[in-house]
Amino acid sequence: MKKLISVMIKVMKLLVAALILWGGYVWFKSKSSLLYDASQKKRTALASAAQEAPVEIAALTWEGSTDFQDGVLMAVEEINEAGGILMHHEGKKSSRKIKVHMFDDSDPHAAKKVAKNENIVAVFDYKGSQRAIRDSITYERHGILYFTCVATHRNVTEHGFSYVFRTIPTDVQFSREIVKFALSFGLKNIVFLHGRSLYATGFAELFRQNVEDIFLEWKFDQKQNRLNIVFEKSYWSGEQDLREVISAFIKLDYDAIVIADYVTSASYLIKQIREMGSNKMIIGSETLDNTTVLKVAGDDANGTYMTSVYEPLFITEANQKAYAFIHRFEKRYGRPPSYWVSQAYEAVHILAQVYEKSGRSTPIVAVSTLKVYEGWKGLLGDYSFDIDGDIIGKKIFVKKIEDGIIKPVKIPAGDFALKISKNDGTIYDL
Repeated sequence: MKKLISVMIKVMKLLVAALILWGGYVWFKSKSSLLYDASQKKRTALASAAQEAPVEIAALTWEGSTDFQDGVLMAVEEINEAGGILMHHEGKKSSRKIKVHMFDDSDPHAAKKVAKNENIVAVFDYKGSQRAIRDSITYERHGILYFTCVATHRNVTEHGFSYVFRTIPTDVQFSREIVKFALSFGLKNIVFLHGRSLYATGFAELFRQNVEDIFLEWKFDQKQNRLNIVFEKSYWSGEQDLREVISAFIKLDYDAIVIADYVTSASYLIKQIREMGSNKMIIGSETLDNTTVLKVAGDDANGTYMTSVYEPLFITEANQKAYAFIHRFEKRYGRPPSYWVSQAYEAVHILAQVYEKSGRSTPIVAVSTLKVYEGWKGLLGDYSFDIDGDIIGKKIFVKKIEDGIIKPVKIPAGDFALKISKNDGTIYDL
């Protein structure tokens, strides 16, 4: 009997402890929800009341490069020098300047610090997908319009958030363009290497799927057109000595090597592939459109291809906006604008167009305006955004490193004339 009573007492204690923990969780969740609601309402109220005050935005800085920061600042200065953003609301007109707050991206709490400033209505960053997904939760809860200009993983915009927008194509599109490019080049057997990170493993899955989809959906000649992955290997992203990985495939029969990884690891991999005797074509994603490849791999980077969304050599005087942007940037900074510069610059100008269209800077109004209207003017064309916040209409290019310079391949990847026969005998252009 005593044992039974003892057991019952222990059970009761556990139940009481569980109820206390559950109650604490419910209280905390309710408290957090109230705090986020208050933050959103305060931000909306401040933005609505600020009829003539500057529109306050945030951007992240990186000590390793000023490219993204320079792109944001140049766009802001251009808009302010032209008189600001023309607003019109309830019959009142005003021109509002933009004020930028810079936050250090090395600070893991940068997103929370952005959110603490309730005057900030939009934020721009260049972080990879893993950080972008994490930070997007903070911006969504606090009602801040979030432009991620570099993150490509599909999960960034697949969670049904309202305030998150991506100004770059997804890995779904980039991986497909690499498959199309490889087929158009007549490649048959490839080695596929990828890091173990959220970005690289996600890209690898999509790449394999695109290899199969393009083959299965259209009538290919098995011997002539099939793209075969003859060797695949993953490794830890961040590794700098990858010779063991390379030794496993270096003597195989293959036409090219496809790499999916962040730029630093990929650069060391490229350098070591060349040092170990392979002169085969190397193809990478948009992460390789970065001078880090040249700094790490040096001359061994030659012969590397990568996708990109920006190529200044395709810009002529006919494209007055982009042409002027390049020359203004070169005059001011003494170097041509990079992919990161162009992404930052373009995103800020799109935001300014949104505010002029809506007449207000409140984030929720900007969100609906971005998703409803089309034809936002970018550097290389007009864009729109789908219901998830993904950009529509942005071209993907292919570039090549030659003589230590990142140069464009003759035409954008999306324009490659890759003719495929359908099962009914008709011709389809991928």
